Amino acid sequence: MNKAKIRSKAKIKNKAKIRKKRIFIIGSTCYKDKMLKHQQDLIKKGYDVRLPSFDYSYKKELSIITENKNSIFWADEIHMFYDGRSYGTIFDFGMLFYAMKPLKIIYLNEKTIVNAMKQYEEVMRLFEKEV
Repeated sequence: MNKAKIRSKAKIKNKAKIRKKRIFIIGSTCYKDKMLKHQQDLIKKGYDVRLPSFDYSYKKELSIITENKNSIFWADEIHMFYDGRSYGTIFDFGMLFYAMKPLKIIYLNEKTIVNAMKQYEEVMRLFEKEV
């Protein structure tokens, strides 16, 4: 086999290993419609996107936070919609903080825990530039 064919096969193999960037969206249930639209926009751009288990689903609380935890560890980046009222979003933020996942704030109503979230987003942006 000549060198050109070997290189061509290697390129095809390498392309197969490239995966889409994975994004998990967290947020208050009241923003479900906005989160669904954001999900569709990201999918159109080629991202692999998951939404949270919403609290009004048929699932029990432990099941919801376990699914969200698994999605946080699955994701490369977390996008957040938050209005200052959702304890679930605060809980998810704690998990992404522990997992050291990059955060992109899509909507934030500045009522509670705001400064920590903004500072964390900035720190992760700087961290990504160094890596």
